[in-house]
Amino acid sequence: MAVDRTTRQKLGVKRWIQSGCKGTLAYATGVGKSFTAIMAIQAFLTKNQDKTIVVVVPTEYLKIQWITELNKHQLLNYVSVEIINSAIKTNTLIDFLIFDEVHRAAAQSFIQLFTNRAPQIVLGLSATFKRLDGREELLKQYCPICDVISIKEAVTNQWLSPYKEYKVLIDPDDISRYQELNKDFNAAFSIFDFDFNEAMACLTNIIHRRWYAKKMGIPAKDMDAIVFTWQRSLKDRNNYVNNHPKKLEITRKILNARKNKKAITFSSTIAQAEAIKIGFVVHSGKTKKKNRITMDEFRDMKSGVLCTSKMLDEGADIPGLSVAVILSNSSSSTQKAQRLGRCIRFKEGKEAEIFTLVVKGTMEEARFEHATNGNNYIEITESELDEILSGNESENLEQEAHEVDQLFRF
Repeated sequence: MAVDRTTRQKLGVKRWIQSGCKGTLAYATGVGKSFTAIMAIQAFLTKNQDKTIVVVVPTEYLKIQWITELNKHQLLNYVSVEIINSAIKTNTLIDFLIFDEVHRAAAQSFIQLFTNRAPQIVLGLSATFKRLDGREELLKQYCPICDVISIKEAVTNQWLSPYKEYKVLIDPDDISRYQELNKDFNAAFSIFDFDFNEAMACLTNIIHRRWYAKKMGIPAKDMDAIVFTWQRSLKDRNNYVNNHPKKLEITRKILNARKNKKAITFSSTIAQAEAIKIGFVVHSGKTKKKNRITMDEFRDMKSGVLCTSKMLDEGADIPGLSVAVILSNSSSSTQKAQRLGRCIRFKEGKEAEIFTLVVKGTMEEARFEHATNGNNYIEITESELDEILSGNESENLEQEAHEVDQLFRF
């Protein structure tokens, strides 16, 4: 039996209060973190209408969303909304801090917010509390996780729509080019014993590079060449997998097959997002006004395509999305979960489709596995993608099952 979402959100507020009003709600994107925070604010205001309440967000887009939400619940007179870059520039004290996308607060330049503005009460909101750099341990000092709603729990209770994620393996004709780049990369990387941190230290710190060269018995000039070969081949490998032309070709194929759906694409660069040439494009290179107009227009559409790079990874609430195409992916499970969350917000009868494009035989496969973090996905080839897009997937499975049955009839 499905649990009522509002009841579950109230339980989250209760657990936050029991944690001493200092904690983070780690809820899957689309479950309703903002509404849960609204309930916490309303509860706080019953006895504290003279206290300072501030919502801190990472982007202008999220600020607009929060102002709209607060206005809807008649809370704008009691709550202000600040973007983190501005929030850290003042020492004005806060009684109650709500930090949306709180995993961002662990960054070196943002963590000082908790000491500079000394909030007595803290409510963190995040779908992805864990960070690649492990700095979530710092956040635990100020707002440790006090309640969790996973994607599995949310889908089971119909707070999020069910979905299928496809790992689409791209088989490039020019894989020999990648193999050459990878050979150069590994030859240089082996000098650092395949230690990424050591290689980066030698790249960014000339004193450390000289020390390492002496340690390895390599002339300084030769070490310079090794370091810059490693840097160049790293960049070239990334460019090969992130911007392979077949990704644009396959993306257009998916979007054209799903013209009656509302879709979003995630690219590695602004240039790649614009090169898709289907639907709308939003990115940080456009003015806030232009992006807002585009988003408002797209939000009201029943079908269409919205192309972006990283601008909409976090927090964006875009109703009606049921298809996502991820052209490039990092090893970050945080980014993966955020992008997935854009597409699986609940709608009756919807089953979302997420297509992640991965160049076969490259380090992008390892990236995908790391980011997926054990979650279920379906690995398909380009020809199998054609079957899915044409609606023949189930027919072919039934045919294969029939053929298997025949094998056991003696």
